[in-house]
Amino acid sequence: MNTMHKPKKLYLINPKTPYPSYAGAEIFENSGFLPALFSADLSTTTVAALMSPHFEVTICDERITPVDFDIDTNFVALTGQILQWERTKEIAKAFRQRGKVVIIGGSYASLSYEKVRPYCDILVRGEIDEVANDIFSEIAEGNWKDEYVGTVPDLANSPLPRWDLYPHNRALIGSIQVSRGCPFQCEFCDVIQYVGRKQRHKPVPRILQELDNLYALGFRRTFIADDNFTVHRKKAKEILLALKEWNEKREGQKMAFSTQLSLDAARDDEMLRMLQEAGFGGVFIGIETPNADSLKEVKKFQNVGVDSAEKYSVLWNTECLLLEV
Repeated sequence: MNTMHKPKKLYLINPKTPYPSYAGAEIFENSGFLPALFSADLSTTTVAALMSPHFEVTICDERITPVDFDIDTNFVALTGQILQWERTKEIAKAFRQRGKVVIIGGSYASLSYEKVRPYCDILVRGEIDEVANDIFSEIAEGNWKDEYVGTVPDLANSPLPRWDLYPHNRALIGSIQVSRGCPFQCEFCDVIQYVGRKQRHKPVPRILQELDNLYALGFRRTFIADDNFTVHRKKAKEILLALKEWNEKREGQKMAFSTQLSLDAARDDEMLRMLQEAGFGGVFIGIETPNADSLKEVKKFQNVGVDSAEKYSVLWNTECLLLEV
């Protein structure tokens, strides 16, 4: 019998973290409001966009919506980082006890797969993009493997996130990713282990298409969820120019942006000016230590020789840039 004729149901969960944070929903909930997030979740909405039409997908971002352990579903998929692991285990165990097939992927599952393996039926390691078709086709056929290993994808093929499946009205700002990967060698960071040291970018037209979608949903602030937006200077400036021109075409309120970047961006006056002109109102930077020997020890060579106080001051005094360290 061809089981692909009947759509399978998949419950896609982003588990909550074990403690409150500025990005969480607790402050709103404890103040008597509906839970709301700092930024909308890209992980579940991107995975949903990669799924085949043989599935009916329900997204649960547990930070704002409780997990429904009695939901009518065939499969449960969980994604998350190390901070979410204890909750991921709890959810996975509960659904397996109910006879559901559990899939786990994401950065923690990719880098600590030996710890994750006992808690799932299907383990996804690495970036899912290039293997998503195999995974979901084989699951729909009832003939899946117990492990899939993703390869490095071309982001030109990245799908548009499925915001139609997500409670986007409960997020303060939208989210978009324009690149993956970082060429630096910082020992304390898992980014280069998970997505590699070669930075890859989405084409500008795709970036603008995603922004069009966010703007149409009512978002007027967007977080660019890259690990280091400015590391590839030439490409970053190309994107900043495109964002500036896109924003100039808005008839109403302009889109305000924020992102993460390295302190060494303060060396580039043109970059700072372009960030302002594109509409950036805040950036996150990492200053682990001003001690050069400590920076060398953890291989954060890009900040060696950078006067942290001076460059922080440069960024702080850049009009419209609010810093978070």
